[in-house]
Amino acid sequence: MNALEAITRTADATGAAVKKPLDYYDANRKEYLVRNSEDVWLQFTETQYKRILRGRGLSGTLSKDDPVSEQDRAILEAQDKRALVYSGLLAGWSAGVQEIPAGRLLITRGPLLIEPASGEWSNVRLFLGSLLAADAVQIPVAYGWLKVAIEALRAGNFRPGQVLAIAGPRNCGKSLFQKLITVLFGNRFSRPYAFMAGRTEFNKDLFEAEHLIVEDDVPSTRLEDRRNFGAKIKEITANEGQRLHAKHRDALLLPVFWRLSVSVNDEPENLMILPPMDESLADKITLLKAGPAVLPCETETAEGRARCWRTLTAELPALVAHLLAWQIPDALRSQRYGVREFHHPDILRTLAELSPESKLAELIDAELFSGLNVCVWTGSATELERRLTTSNQIGYDARRLLPYNTACGVYLSRLALKYPDRYRRTKHTTANVWTIQPPLMEGLEGARAF
Repeated sequence: MNALEAITRTADATGAAVKKPLDYYDANRKEYLVRNSEDVWLQFTETQYKRILRGRGLSGTLSKDDPVSEQDRAILEAQDKRALVYSGLLAGWSAGVQEIPAGRLLITRGPLLIEPASGEWSNVRLFLGSLLAADAVQIPVAYGWLKVAIEALRAGNFRPGQVLAIAGPRNCGKSLFQKLITVLFGNRFSRPYAFMAGRTEFNKDLFEAEHLIVEDDVPSTRLEDRRNFGAKIKEITANEGQRLHAKHRDALLLPVFWRLSVSVNDEPENLMILPPMDESLADKITLLKAGPAVLPCETETAEGRARCWRTLTAELPALVAHLLAWQIPDALRSQRYGVREFHHPDILRTLAELSPESKLAELIDAELFSGLNVCVWTGSATELERRLTTSNQIGYDARRLLPYNTACGVYLSRLALKYPDRYRRTKHTTANVWTIQPPLMEGLEGARAF
């Protein structure tokens, strides 16, 4: 039964049916949910709720024959028969009472989804086409990402989707694209970076929005934060159930609809907010390269920006209609996410140069092969880590790069995949032995080893 229809009928003295609203009890918040005359759910403490019950004519006085007052009986009934494990906004859910394995939910308001309508959307088409003109495949990839998300939202299907990362010059239109995504996904957004980077364990606000937004004016380039960010990306894109943790409340696993978009400026120092790209993350993130977008109005004045926004948002019903009818090309289909990931080669190349394994390669060359030293180095990953982290020259950087005891071996393995002529692992019974060729000896054999 939908919460907006959840009523019971009793009879008054004349026998006429009287509507009696059903109230609910949120066991976590210890609050009572009451729907007002405008179909809005309001939260009340027990003291406030008794005032509502008194207004309905229920007495708070005990009688000789009954040790429980009418108000207390209504309170006990709500706690016993209409207890909730969660109440409030919940990303992807329509308003109403919902039952899940964890218990009963009361969703107070759903997303404001755009209804598709035939019409022109030439300004939106021009905006997106110019923003993503760096590669012809970027437009169908972006359309496919939007289409899968919109279809899932409309169907109440919490299908995960990749993170959409957009890198481009300042003021090119990437943040405007994120704002349009928010409208397309229900007009609710939240900023998850503090939680995703491990700076806070509380994340209730994220559960109230379908669109999670990260912009490059907030995040950190610290490797630890980037790793935490990457780990959370894997959780968001792989799991339908997410762990909600609010202050002073027990954690709860809830199914939600989320899509995460990230916009960054394309300078290397800004791109470093993105997590290091590895095999486990590659299919969970789409990297698009943005360029200066063409807008329908001037945006130097507040009036012009407002007119531009009205023009673009007015065309969104037509865009939704187009996306629902449009078919994702077979070459871009993905069984898991609906549309395949795409990594623009320029962005991917820069990220590779900024990766921790690339930084390790720089430190190795600085420590082992400085000056005229052209000798091949052999040893275990542990021995290499000890050499780098105790170095007077690069020890501080090495200790920051290698915070856990297996990091050196992990990064060496990645380097071996990329540059097998320079980094080679030989398995022994006691430990793996690495052979590292100096830069000038790359691809050559027979160098003198230590």
